[in-house]
Amino acid sequence: MRTSTWITAAALLAVGFGTYALTADAQGKDKPAGKPAASGAGMGDMQMPMPGPEHKLLAETVGKWNFKMKMNGPTGPMESAGTSERKMSLNGWYLEDSTHSTMMGMPFEGHGYTGYDMMKKKYVGTWMDTMAGGAIMASEGTYDAASKTFTSMMDMPDQMSGKYVKEKVVTKMTDADHMTSTFTTDGSDGKGMGDFSLEYTRAK
Repeated sequence: MRTSTWITAAALLAVGFGTYALTADAQGKDKPAGKPAASGAGMGDMQMPMPGPEHKLLAETVGKWNFKMKMNGPTGPMESAGTSERKMSLNGWYLEDSTHSTMMGMPFEGHGYTGYDMMKKKYVGTWMDTMAGGAIMASEGTYDAASKTFTSMMDMPDQMSGKYVKEKVVTKMTDADHMTSTFTTDGSDGKGMGDFSLEYTRAK
């Protein structure tokens, strides 16, 4: 990763779960997100879909979280802390994430949405923050029910090259109150500059 990219990578703090961006349903199978429900008045015989088990999986992280971040910076390992507040929005279709932290001694704020695209049969996400140079980052990926692990790929702006690079995000749900996310540039061994991890603990 180029020297400046680690700064942009840090801007992905809250995407860990959405960051979340995950495909297949909560059982790891490719199927619709739930039975469609009858539509409202005036829609005739048309039926509109309703949030399903994939969205319930996202809802498991609703609440307030504290996190610790460890990053490989240009001058060595760096650590910081922050908070993430998550809620379901738009009638349960999207997980909304609001993250606050500090980065290089400066305030950091980020907002993201993660939902399940019923046509793609994938979890998809968007993320924007105060260090992304105005970019809106998009992601999608996979979920493994056996290990309770989410793996996604995100398009991340590299400010040095002026191009987008692929960032791999792996999130493991340890239990209802703990989860860990790791962020690595595509092709990195996890020890590259800008690669980092987040350890989340649910706030009591």
